[in-house]
Amino acid sequence: MKVTETIRGKIHSFRNFNELADYPPAENESADCEPMSFLNPIFLIALISVAVPLLIYLLNLKKPKRVAFSTLSFFSAIQQSSLRKIKLKRRLLLFLRMAAVASLAIALARPQFQGAGQSGSEGATVVGVLIDNSPSMEQVDQNGPWMDQAVKLVAELADAYDENTRFLPEVTNGESLYQPMMSGASLKQAVAQLTPRNAGNDAKNKLLSVLKQLQQAPEPNKRLVILTDGQRSQWKWLQDNSIVASSEAHGSSSASIHDALRSAFGGEPLPALDWIRVGRDGTNRNSAVREVMLKRENQGYVLDIALVNYGEQRAQNQLLSLYRENELLLQQAFELEAQSETWVRFPVPEPVTDAVSGTRPVVNLELRIEGDEITFDDRTYWTIEFPMKRRILLVNHEEASKSSLNSYLETVLRAGAEADQLYDVITVSSSMLTADRFTGVDAVVLNGVPDLPDYLIQPLTDHLQQGAGLLLLPSAQGNLQGYNRLIGTTAGTGYQGVLGSYGSFQAVERLASPTEGHPILDGIFDKEESEPIQLDPPSIYFYYNISTDRDRSSIPILKTRSGKTLLAETTIGDGSLIYSAIGADPGWSDFPLKPFFAPLFHKTVRYLSAGEGANINRHELGTPFQAEIADGSPSDTELIYKEQVIRPELQQTFTGVNVRYEGLEWNPGFGRIRSGEKERIFSINQNAMESDLSSLSSSETGELLESHFETIQYASSEDLLESDTGVSNLASFGRDFWYWFILLGIGFLLAESLVSRYYKAESAGSTSRPSDN
Repeated sequence: MKVTETIRGKIHSFRNFNELADYPPAENESADCEPMSFLNPIFLIALISVAVPLLIYLLNLKKPKRVAFSTLSFFSAIQQSSLRKIKLKRRLLLFLRMAAVASLAIALARPQFQGAGQSGSEGATVVGVLIDNSPSMEQVDQNGPWMDQAVKLVAELADAYDENTRFLPEVTNGESLYQPMMSGASLKQAVAQLTPRNAGNDAKNKLLSVLKQLQQAPEPNKRLVILTDGQRSQWKWLQDNSIVASSEAHGSSSASIHDALRSAFGGEPLPALDWIRVGRDGTNRNSAVREVMLKRENQGYVLDIALVNYGEQRAQNQLLSLYRENELLLQQAFELEAQSETWVRFPVPEPVTDAVSGTRPVVNLELRIEGDEITFDDRTYWTIEFPMKRRILLVNHEEASKSSLNSYLETVLRAGAEADQLYDVITVSSSMLTADRFTGVDAVVLNGVPDLPDYLIQPLTDHLQQGAGLLLLPSAQGNLQGYNRLIGTTAGTGYQGVLGSYGSFQAVERLASPTEGHPILDGIFDKEESEPIQLDPPSIYFYYNISTDRDRSSIPILKTRSGKTLLAETTIGDGSLIYSAIGADPGWSDFPLKPFFAPLFHKTVRYLSAGEGANINRHELGTPFQAEIADGSPSDTELIYKEQVIRPELQQTFTGVNVRYEGLEWNPGFGRIRSGEKERIFSINQNAMESDLSSLSSSETGELLESHFETIQYASSEDLLESDTGVSNLASFGRDFWYWFILLGIGFLLAESLVSRYYKAESAGSTSRPSDN
C-alpha cells in the first residue's frame, strides 16, 4: 500500500503512517516528485517473461555445418545486402515481441503518474468529494473556522483539476446534497454556503453512496477525497468487523465493512483516497450531557443527569439549568476536571392529566449548559411520558367487612394509588356486582368473595381473554369448585383442600425466601445483584392447598418452606390470573403485618393492569426514527416536525401501525406523531458521542484506512493552505495510465505481425527465401 503526505506543497511516500508522523521535512527539498508509482508492484516480476522471446531466438540460432559442394554457381544470386536485411528483420521482430511482453507486464503492475503537473488529456477523471459538516467542524484555529477551511480547499481542488474533470460532492451530516456530476465551477457554487449541521451523522451510508456513484461513472480515472477533522467517534465504524444493514440505496445487507465498501464500488479495488485532515489544535473544553436516566423515588420521578467534560482543561463557572416551555425551573453550578464526569439530580414536575382526549400526559423539558466554549451540544430535550391511570375494580365481600379481622388489601391499594398516581381503585361489594362493572376496567380484584354466580363467571372470563387481569384472594368459606371453575384448571389441579385453622394464630407453615425471576418480584427488594434476599418470613395459620405439579399452565410465584404453592399465575386468553392460597386478613397469617405485604400486592396489581411507569420518549439523530402507534391507521397517521407535516413509511400491524422515517434533516428539538385523535410527543437529541471532539492520530488513521484502501494520500489543511502548489500536487498524484501500456503492447503486437508479413528481406532476383525465424 502506498501512503503519502503533502508537506509544504511537496508529496512524500511512506510505507506507513508511523514513518509519516516521524518524518522531518527538509527545508531545501526539491519540488520534483517521483514520476511514477505502481499500485501492484508485485506484478513487475512478470518482466522476467521478456526473456522468453530472446530465449526462443537464441535456441533457433543453429551453428552452420560445412557441406561439400561441387560448385557455388547456384548461390551467385545471393547478395550481401540481402543477408543484412534478414538479420535486421530478425532483430526488429525480437524487439517488438520483447516490448509487447514488457508493456503488458507493466500494465499488470498498474502504474500511476505522480508528477506535479495538472491533469492531462490521457483520460477523463471523476472525483468524489465527501465533506465533513458535523458539528465539530464549527471549531476555530489560527487559520479560521474549520468549515471555512474545508470549503476553501474544495474550491482550490476544483481549480487544480482540468476542465474535463467532473465532481460528485456529498456531506456527512443531514440530508444528502442530491447533486449530479458537475464541473469544477459548479462544485465551488454548490459548497460555498456549507455550514456545520447539528443533524444526524450518516458518514457510513454517505461514503457507500459516493463509492457506488463513482463506480457507475464512465470516466476511467476515479478518485475519492475526504475532508474531515478526523473526529474519532465519527469514523470508528471503519474498524468494526461487521456493519449494520445499510439502506437500500446502495443495496448492501449485513456484511463486513471491507465487503460493504468493495460491494459499493462494484467489487473492484477501491479508488485512490485523498484524506485531508482539516483543522488543528481545537477546543480544550467541551461540557455535555452524556446520559439522562428517569427514576422513581418516594417523592416522585427524578432525572439523573451525567455531565462530562470531554476537553483537556478544567471546566469551571458553568451552569446546568432545567427549563419547561422556556420557564426556568432549577439551576445548579458545576465544575469538572478534564476528562471527568459528575451526576446531577433534578426532580421532574408533575404533568397535567388530560382525561378527555385519552392522550398520555407528557412533560417537555430542556437541559441547558451555560458558560461552555462549544455550544452545539449545550441544549438537550427530554419528553417524559406518563402512563394513563389504570382502573382497578376491587370487589369486597360484605360479611368480611363486618368481621373483626378486616382485610388490609384495600388500604394497601389506595395508598399505592395515591403514591404512584398509576391507577384508580373503584370499590364495589360482591352483592352489588353486575357484569357491566367489568367494562373499562384494567384489572379485577376479588377480595374474600366466597363464590361468584355463573352469570358473572362467563363475562369475567371474556374480559380476561381480552387482556385484563384478575387477582383472586379467597374467602375462608370459599367455594373451591367455583374458584377452580373460574381458574379453568383440570382435575387434580387448582384448589385441593385446606390446611390449618382460620384465626388460630398458630403457625402451620412459613413463607419460603422468594426467588427473583418473575416481573412482580424483580426489583422489589433493595439489594445488590449477588446479595441474597433478607426477609422476615410470615407465619401461616390457615391456607388452601394449591396443586400446580400437573398444571403446566400455572407458574408458582411464592412457595412455603415445605414446597406448597402460595401464589401462582395462569393465563386466560390474553389476560393473566393470579390466585393466592391465603386471604388478606390476619386470620390467615401475619403476612399483612409484614413489610413485604404492601409492595407485593401493589406490584401485583400494577402487573395485572399492565400499569407501567413513566418513560422518556426520545430519538437519537443518526438512526432512523421508528415508533408504533397502538390502534393506529396508516390513512390518518403523520409525522410533524417544526410544524411541517411529513408522510413517513407506514406499515399496518395487528396491534396498530409502525412508523419509520430517516429524519436526516432533523435537528435537536421536539417532534410529534398524530394518528386520528391520538398524539405522541417525542424528543430529538444528537448522539452523545458527537460531543467527544478528540481526533484520530496519524497512526490511528492509517490503521483504519489501510485495510480498505490500497492507495492513500494524507494531507493537512494547514500545509495545503500555506503552500502555493500543495493542492495542485495533491490533485495530480496517482493518476492511472496503465491502460496506455495495454494499448502500447497491442501496438507492438500489431507491428510485429505487419513486419513479419510485409517486410521483404530478400532481393528481387533471389531464388530462395531463408527462414524468418
